[in-house]
Amino acid sequence: MVVADSIAPVLRREAKAFGAVNHLATVSVEPAPSSALSTQLRAGRVADRYVADATVDMDRLVDATLIYGEPLQFARSTATSARPMVFSVALMNTTGDQTTSRAFVEFLTTRRGRSILTDGGFRPGS
Repeated sequence: MVVADSIAPVLRREAKAFGAVNHLATVSVEPAPSSALSTQLRAGRVADRYVADATVDMDRLVDATLIYGEPLQFARSTATSARPMVFSVALMNTTGDQTTSRAFVEFLTTRRGRSILTDGGFRPGS
């Protein structure tokens, strides 16, 4: 899973918790700036999931038809800045394991997943 730097530490905790209840599943977290990841994915980088911290970065992948379904806005920053960040996750069409990818995205919306987001300083998405 390639993820925006700003939420990577929390997603590492999410991946660890997910692995604890899904013993055969492994989720790795590869952080980088969201815009750089969007560019790399549009250039052919392979990933199962992409987490963006800006809707414009995710929209570029949607426009390029590189994702399955619709992105899920699963978290918001709690920063008091003029423009809080909205984090979205999407399954890439290059995913090798759709079952695990879908299960992880669903995990983010569970009580445990939302609790990890809150403990990490983020607000769960609605």
